Parts: sequence; structure tokens; C-alpha cells
Amino acid sequence: MLYHLLLILLAIAIVIVYIVIAFIYTDKKKTTIPFLPIPDELLNPIHDELTLYAGATLYDLGCGNAKVLRYCLKQQPTIHAVGVELGHLPFFLGSLWNFLKPLKNLVLLKRNFFDVSIESADRVFIYLLPHVIKKLVPKFRKELKAGTIIVACNYECDGLEKLHISQHAVQDKKFILYVYKI
Repeated sequence: MLYHLLLILLAIAIVIVYIVIAFIYTDKKKTTIPFLPIPDELLNPIHDELTLYAGATLYDLGCGNAKVLRYCLKQQPTIHAVGVELGHLPFFLGSLWNFLKPLKNLVLLKRNFFDVSIESADRVFIYLLPHVIKKLVPKFRKELKAGTIIVACNYECDGLEKLHISQHAVQDKKFILYVYKI
């Protein structure tokens, strides 16, 4: 019993130290993208628009706490899910969630998504601001293979082949899912 108590206290201490370091540390590559979690009511429409299949590789660029990836993995456990997040707090929350309730095919990377190869992606989800999406479009064209589906929440990817748009009302807010194909 004392052993378990010590383990719990050690885990709490590690979490506190990580949080303190995350908030004090001044990273030169600070993210300018706010952490805006996807409402739970939007998870199923996102999953449906991604049209995932067994063995598909899904990337979420700016994955936050990895909520979308976790939902998709629960619906389709045979996919491979890769989340890329630069922000300290969202990455910590996603990592903690994955530590407490691990999912076999979920990988979280604390990196700048511009520095991560996405060539293996079959599906990509993004919930980013327009100025960031504008910079991502050339990366999509360069790295994604023909047939890759991209689902963008609320902001368009100008210059990509748009398949369709779906609109969803959640808690008095309107969300638009733009679906593209490379």
C-alpha cells in the first residue's frame, strides 16, 4: 500500500514539474495558433468526412489534445493515427490522456508540423487559422499522394480540389467542414 502511495505521489510530482517547465520555458518556436478543442458533437461528422478505412494513416496537424484522433481510433481501431502538436499544454494533455487510456495505434509528436513528413498520410485533419493553412497548401501538394483526403474545419484550403462542404450547428455556433482531395 505504501508502495502505491509513493508511486502516485511520484506521478503527481512529475506532472507538476512538467507543467511548471512547460509554462516557464520560453521556446523560440512558440506557436501562434490558439488551442481550440473541437466540440464533442462535431467528432462524428469529422469522422464521417474522413472516410477512414482499415489500415489508413490519419494525420492531425495541430492535434491539440488529440481528441479527434482518439475518437477516430475508437470508431476504426485498425487505422494508424499521428498527431503533431507544438503547444506545450495541449501536447501535455494529449500525452497524459494517452498515458491514462492508451490506444495502440496513436502516436503523438511534439514538433512543428512543417518539419514533419506527411508522405504516409491517407487522410489529414486540420483545424487551423487561414494564414497557417495558406502556408500548408504547398506542403500538401508536395508531400501528399494522389487520392489523399483533407478535412479542414472552418477555413478553406485555397488552391486544392474541393470535393464538398458540410455545415454543422453546435451549441449555437456554426462549423463548416471542407473536404478536399489531392
